[in-house]
Amino acid sequence: GTMGNKNPRGAKEDVAKLEEDTHFTQKELKELYKNFKKEAPGGTVNIKEFREVMTAMGIDDPFMQDLVFRSYDSDGSDSINFSDFASSLSVQTRGDSDEKLRMAFNMFDLDNDDYITRDELAQFVEGLFNLIGPITTFTGRRYVSAESFIDYIYDEMETDEDGRISFENYRETASRNPDILQGLKLYN
Repeated sequence: GTMGNKNPRGAKEDVAKLEEDTHFTQKELKELYKNFKKEAPGGTVNIKEFREVMTAMGIDDPFMQDLVFRSYDSDGSDSINFSDFASSLSVQTRGDSDEKLRMAFNMFDLDNDDYITRDELAQFVEGLFNLIGPITTFTGRRYVSAESFIDYIYDEMETDEDGRISFENYRETASRNPDILQGLKLYN
């Protein structure tokens, strides 16, 4: 946006659109906006600022910080505006399982090409292992190495002939295998 562009009408239109696009009421959106403006007087949060907030929340692994940042930065602009923020929060707190799946999928899809590759999955899982150590899944399976967990997920996932996972594959796998969902979920 241009500097000093004080367009109150724009903010109102955003709120109206966000009320349609999110699970928040207009009143909730105004409250959120007030809080967001406090943290981000300029109207956007960049990765550096976001890391500070995450660290304050106790998430200090840079890979995880980047991942969460990317899940919020829906348009890949390297900054989070209020609309990114409200949409992501809406999915996290009130989204249905499909919305949450899409958000998780987008997080793993590091290059935004609508497919998850084994490399992308590996980066994510390694980051997760660095952060929390061995993983015990929903059904009680325990994985002590990232590699074994990646193999397990990859074996369970439907992939296309190039070994890539599309959103449809991902949703299909998640629906019949709660372990994958639980294991790959950053938020409940």
